[in-house]
Amino acid sequence: MTPHVSVVVATRDRAGKLPQLFDGFRALRTDSRYPWELIVVDNGSVDGTSAAVAAVRDLPIVGLVEPRAGKGVALNTALGRCRGAVVAFTDDDCVVDPDWVQAIATAFERDPGLAALGGRVELYDPGDLPTAIRTSMVPHDVRSPEDVYDSVIGANMAFRRDILERLGGFDTRMGPGGSGPSDEDTDLVYRTIRAGGHVRYVPEALVRHAHGRRTPGDAHALARRYLRGRGAFYCKFMLAGDWPVIRMAARELLRSAGQPATCLFRVRHLAAGAWRWMRVLLGPASAT
Repeated sequence: MTPHVSVVVATRDRAGKLPQLFDGFRALRTDSRYPWELIVVDNGSVDGTSAAVAAVRDLPIVGLVEPRAGKGVALNTALGRCRGAVVAFTDDDCVVDPDWVQAIATAFERDPGLAALGGRVELYDPGDLPTAIRTSMVPHDVRSPEDVYDSVIGANMAFRRDILERLGGFDTRMGPGGSGPSDEDTDLVYRTIRAGGHVRYVPEALVRHAHGRRTPGDAHALARRYLRGRGAFYCKFMLAGDWPVIRMAARELLRSAGQPATCLFRVRHLAAGAWRWMRVLLGPASAT
């Protein structure tokens, strides 16, 4: 049976997390109208990840190996194998709600003009820091770069496959393993909006994030990575003359100026991300 929804997960050296991920998919409740498949891409792991995927016999799973570094590279490899009209993404440290696939399929069925959606992301363990989550219960359209950052993260988003094909998938220069250490998800959602696609936040589509971050050091490292990714995102679209992103970056810098305790940290890492993006554009000349 041809799947209606293709679910994509990229993973690297997290074999210990995969049983929890797979248990979430085993608990899915789905309508027979919405068959699904799970595509897991091992992005160069050395911890037995591929063997853990191959051992799963009770899920409609496809295991792929992409040795080239980069989350965006791995996700694009999966896109070449997706058969569903809708492609949904979650992360290897997440647990999907039993109605997750059903909620995604229903949202796209109800709105033929919907190009992409972001869903709710709650903590799996309440002892973890309240970060990398999206908890609003209010559905709303996502129209601006600020909306994207506030509403959609890669742990829970879905697209019509045709828009992904039209956009060329993920920008492999963004995200873990790329020049921007995050924001490959933000970049793709925002490019969808720029292309005229309707994007909506749908809280009924729920995953729970078992990210495991609990210390100030964890929070500091995550903030640094996110700021550098956002700096690369800003640089990419500012150089393209995108005024909504230019205004967003200006507002962030102005807000930072009013917070001396965090201003230097924020500006330094935004600038580092922008410089990393500039090095992508400069190519070999940047090494001289």
